Amino acid sequence: MHACQAAAIDDARVVRHRHDVDGLRAVAVLAILAFHLNLAGFEGGFVGVDIFFVISGYVILRSILPDLEHGRFSLADFFIRRMRRLLPALMVVLLLTMAAGLLILSPAELQELSGSALSTLGFCANLFFNDRTGYFASAAHTRPLLHMWSLGVEEQFYILVPLALALLIRYRGTAPGKVLLALTLVSLAYGLAAPYAVNETHAFYMPMARFWEIGVGGLVAVAERRWGPMCASPRAAVDGLALLGLTAVGLSVVILSSEASGGQQWAVIPVVGTAAIIAAGSAEGSRVAAMLASTPLVAIGRLSYSIYLVHWSLIVLWRLGTARPLAPYEQVIVVLLTMALAMVLSAFVEAPMRSGSTRIGNRRALIGIGTAGAVVASIAAGLLVNGGAEWRLQGPARESLLALRTAMLQRPRCQEDRQFLGSSLRACRWQAEAPGVDYVIWGDSHARALAPELAPELARVLGGVKPSSGVLIGVPHCWPVAGVKVVAHKSSARCPEVAEAVIEAIARERPKIVVMVGRWATIASDVRSPSSGVRPGRLVDLRNDEAPITLADALIRTVEQVRASGAFVLVVGPVPEIAFEVPPTVGRALQGWGKLPEVRRTDFDKRQRQVLSALSKLQPRPGVLVVYPHTTFCDASSCIVTDGVRPLYEDNNHLSPFGAARVSAQIAAELRHVQFASKPIGAEPTPYVR
Repeated sequence: MHACQAAAIDDARVVRHRHDVDGLRAVAVLAILAFHLNLAGFEGGFVGVDIFFVISGYVILRSILPDLEHGRFSLADFFIRRMRRLLPALMVVLLLTMAAGLLILSPAELQELSGSALSTLGFCANLFFNDRTGYFASAAHTRPLLHMWSLGVEEQFYILVPLALALLIRYRGTAPGKVLLALTLVSLAYGLAAPYAVNETHAFYMPMARFWEIGVGGLVAVAERRWGPMCASPRAAVDGLALLGLTAVGLSVVILSSEASGGQQWAVIPVVGTAAIIAAGSAEGSRVAAMLASTPLVAIGRLSYSIYLVHWSLIVLWRLGTARPLAPYEQVIVVLLTMALAMVLSAFVEAPMRSGSTRIGNRRALIGIGTAGAVVASIAAGLLVNGGAEWRLQGPARESLLALRTAMLQRPRCQEDRQFLGSSLRACRWQAEAPGVDYVIWGDSHARALAPELAPELARVLGGVKPSSGVLIGVPHCWPVAGVKVVAHKSSARCPEVAEAVIEAIARERPKIVVMVGRWATIASDVRSPSSGVRPGRLVDLRNDEAPITLADALIRTVEQVRASGAFVLVVGPVPEIAFEVPPTVGRALQGWGKLPEVRRTDFDKRQRQVLSALSKLQPRPGVLVVYPHTTFCDASSCIVTDGVRPLYEDNNHLSPFGAARVSAQIAAELRHVQFASKPIGAEPTPYVR
């Protein structure tokens, strides 16, 4: 039936199947597959998700608009169709992924996998991963269900938008196009602002920042419903629109990179391009539509959901099992396996369970889906409760896990101090019974990771008859620099207040040593974080109308303020940041699943270039010492992450007790060359000699 004829018989509830849209699905899923396989020329393949969102909005709104307008829309029927379409294949993939995880993953990784499986069942995988990793981080390749984030966004749209449309049409008589247009514009505005108001990860995962993409597809369906397909449009106009859309999509796949992923302004290109292709494809004789409706593309398009479900889990588990990126021949194998598994999943799960199937009625389908969901949830919950099935580990792998756990439990503990920074802020004190404060460890979460092993070393270095008392101020995402703000880091909003309180406390208490520790590259680097994928923040000077300020200038100013109290300042340089979670990867290697990936020194140098340059400007200053931990971890070519079976990191960037002990010993050795004055520190800075 021709598109223009089909549009006129909505009362018969006929909606023509668009084979060109199937082909567009193929384009989207192939772009995503190529991107996830790291194939050259597909750096922007992640926009396949944006294409899928537009298609989903178009298909869903196109199918429900006649019923909405004529008052016969059933939310229950809609949800049943969606459940039959999405959940059966999803349950199978979740079960298979958890089964493979039992073989390959560490207890901690298996627990996170179980949590992500439960969040997927609860239609909120995007919310789960928003708190854990950036989509473009190297660490993303350790999360087999990360791709479920997009399914979470779609499911949240399916739950909220049809219900809102039905209620507004029924009780307010509001036209669906107006509601959808308002939602799309508000969501787009949120998506554009979110990277700056919150952060890039939030803008990527959150539904309110993504609904506009699905809404654009829905608006195409609304326009088609109101004005009909583009049958009466000139052939040249139709072909021109389709070619422009295809060009926008193609260029997005080829040209865009992960650097363009943080803001929704770049997503506008593939989204508008996809909408143009769909709109033009409704006309008779569209050449682009004919190309997309070719048999190979349609065949892949009809498998696209199963391909999407299967491919990422397969890639991640393969990479974890081999402990390295895929070789070219492995990429071919993964593609073939993905297609084979997708065909099996489509033929034996998707097709029989899809709404309209004569083989399985709604009652049986819902019972089966509910049973499968209960099985998945029970297994996932069980793995969470029992610690990720630690009984699977044997020999050195178990020894490594127990060594880290024991060391973490036996770390020295400090006591909460509510006086050092005032009542509203908290510090933590060692040797609380000793009078005064001899040393201060100030920084972010890296300071907290180093402090338990560093504090005893500082006490030994200071020596003396009385015990040395020290204070830790370690606030996550708050670097030890005063008078500055980090742009686009909402979590660091309170940091200027913390920094000023620390400076005041140091001036009041006059400690002998102040140690400044931070994950410096998160505020000064040319390279995204290898663990989270987050782009480094930008410093602005709160004392100069928020003008940009370099890390070097901010550090020099802060060090001068600390030195004014008479304290000796020790600045701890960066530790290598690792592109994988160290403890589970070490355990996997000890179990025989591949070798530990190489941590290249060149990656450290690139990431820390700005930081090392800034620290070099501190070193000549009197009363200041810079210690570089990477010199104890790295040689000229690579960096270590273990000491035998003992991991030197507790995750991918925070030192474990073993790593912290190494750095603390290095710091103590450097400080032994410092001659501390015996007289009490007075109003003027005390001279120190190295």
